[in-house]
Amino acid sequence: MKQFVPAVGAPQEFRDAKKNELEYKLVFGAMNRTEFGGKNGMDHWHVQGMYVVTPSGRLLAGSNNVSDPEETLRQMRKGLALYQQLPKKERLLPAAPDPKTDQIARQFAGVKPPEDGLELRVVTRGLTSKGIRVEDDTRHPFYYKLDRLWYKKDEARKLLPAELGVGARSAVPRPLLERLVTFNLGTNYEPTFYWHTEDIKEASLVAEVTAVKGDKVEVRFQGKAKLGADDPYVRTYQPDLIGTATYDQKAGRFTAFELLALGRHTRGKAGDDNPGPPATTLGVYLTLDGQSANDRMLPTYFFLYGW
Repeated sequence: MKQFVPAVGAPQEFRDAKKNELEYKLVFGAMNRTEFGGKNGMDHWHVQGMYVVTPSGRLLAGSNNVSDPEETLRQMRKGLALYQQLPKKERLLPAAPDPKTDQIARQFAGVKPPEDGLELRVVTRGLTSKGIRVEDDTRHPFYYKLDRLWYKKDEARKLLPAELGVGARSAVPRPLLERLVTFNLGTNYEPTFYWHTEDIKEASLVAEVTAVKGDKVEVRFQGKAKLGADDPYVRTYQPDLIGTATYDQKAGRFTAFELLALGRHTRGKAGDDNPGPPATTLGVYLTLDGQSANDRMLPTYFFLYGW
């Protein structure tokens, strides 16, 4: 990995491009040389995969592969070998790109996590279940879904009781709980999306102070949710929630946070085109996000935050 500059992008970022930005030309040119080159341009979903491209835009290796680590490693090695054979002038652009004119516009460019807020890493994964097949069901334990959940500083404080004494209890305010539930509990699994407010049949999360050690306040979370939707796909999710956290009163931020949602996830009716069994156990695990560039990604449904 130290020999690569990792980058990630989605076709929808290029749909509104002017088509004359250098970034668009380089990426479109490289993808046009893949096995799916030219099919509907940058909108074609089959362009997904892992590719090795020189800074000059030359495609060296890669494939329409999203889940086979051995194939990914093979393509990375192939790309490195070919890169080392190229003269420097073929590896690089003739001039450094100008970010003002050569870069495509992105809707949330420059958006950063809220200062001193709560940044959570969200991992969703299915547990072993009879009949779930890796070939056609993303709830199979082989897969995991990675997302983020953000709260501003004042919102994060409201996750706790107003008085931080041992035994103090309070319910997490509904708007803050709904952000967690609608965007992160059992979502992003094909074919599912975020939940709507009317899909929340039940939701509760209570915070209780269990210890106070100087400026550090230890908290326990407990709750549950019951979700159900008929549109656009028939699905339900009924997890229990349990967790712990440590809040630093002096710094005004969480120094530790763990929350687990675990329950049965169902999808589809009899006769629907849904592979595998309709029900399986799904877990969602929330922890403090890391601080690397790869960690600090926008939440999938940030565009619905209303910030």
